Amino acid sequence: MNRFFRTISIIFTAVFALNFMTGCSSLQEVNIESLVYSPEIVEFESRLAFLDAASISKNYEAVDFNKKCMELISDIEKASFNPSLKKAALARLYALEGRTYILGGEMTSKAKKLYEQGMETYKGDVHVIILGSRLGIITSLDEYRETVTSSKLLVLEDAVNFYKNGNYNSAAAKFDEAFLSLDPVYRNAYEGLRNTAWNLRSAEKGSSFLTMETMTVSQMLSYTAENTKLLDKWTGGKSLSSQTLYKKVKGAGLLSSLNNPRLVLGEEEKVTKLKAARFLWNLLNEYKQTAWNKTKYSMQYRAPGKASPVIDVDVDNPDFDAVLGCVENEILNLEDGINFNGEKKLSAVEFAQALKAVK
Repeated sequence: MNRFFRTISIIFTAVFALNFMTGCSSLQEVNIESLVYSPEIVEFESRLAFLDAASISKNYEAVDFNKKCMELISDIEKASFNPSLKKAALARLYALEGRTYILGGEMTSKAKKLYEQGMETYKGDVHVIILGSRLGIITSLDEYRETVTSSKLLVLEDAVNFYKNGNYNSAAAKFDEAFLSLDPVYRNAYEGLRNTAWNLRSAEKGSSFLTMETMTVSQMLSYTAENTKLLDKWTGGKSLSSQTLYKKVKGAGLLSSLNNPRLVLGEEEKVTKLKAARFLWNLLNEYKQTAWNKTKYSMQYRAPGKASPVIDVDVDNPDFDAVLGCVENEILNLEDGINFNGEKKLSAVEFAQALKAVK
């Protein structure tokens, strides 16, 4: 009897040891496959993150954006030919390439094929799951949260989805949650979206204009006409085409520099802080009927030869009065309490906030 139990004990111990070693081997493989990636792949992820954020915010120039997408696809394809790649790494490359094709707006069939290859190679990669979600193949991310690599990227994807659907309060919260545990590169890439979501928390769903990271002069004027009565003097309160609106506002001198009237904002120019200041200062004085007030700062500083109180806006700047007027009336602020940073592109939500101060 004792011999029988000893035999059973030996068999049990051997089986347990075999299972343990197999489990350890499997666990080690998962750790290596899912967590260790080359610097090259990490760089691809970083490049994709910035392209993705630019695509969502529409903060890009089409030609340059498409060029960067094609360059990334080319680099990923070259890296995929490495015969020493582990399955997880190869699957990630498939997914990153597929996601980049989607950003380019074409080759959806190619992206679907890459998704299928990613799933066949290593279905636990988070970028494969995100690719499936972007393609509409995966309708819910919940079932993958406990099984994928880098699961916090799914929190970031939640934030992106909330943002796209206009749920800005939830989007801001999810962006903050994701940033806590993800590599800082993701904060650098998506922080603009997070800040826009924060500013739009109380905005109505569908306020697509306010999500724009940059805008044209034409878009700035259309928003002003549609959301305020400040241009009613020239529109008669009617809805005008963007071209007609631009011509009327231009004719009223609202887009001209006070110190050099030949400088006029073009219809398709991107709006910077300096350009917005010119329009808003002209608009404020027209609205308040204080034309005599428009160039008061030039008179105060130029004749006596005083230095400009704003370091990066010289007294000879053609929009000197507009800048000081907007700063003093708290329409636009100094970036650091000293500099105006006039060449900074103004987002739609920043312009909307400045417009509220014109009263």
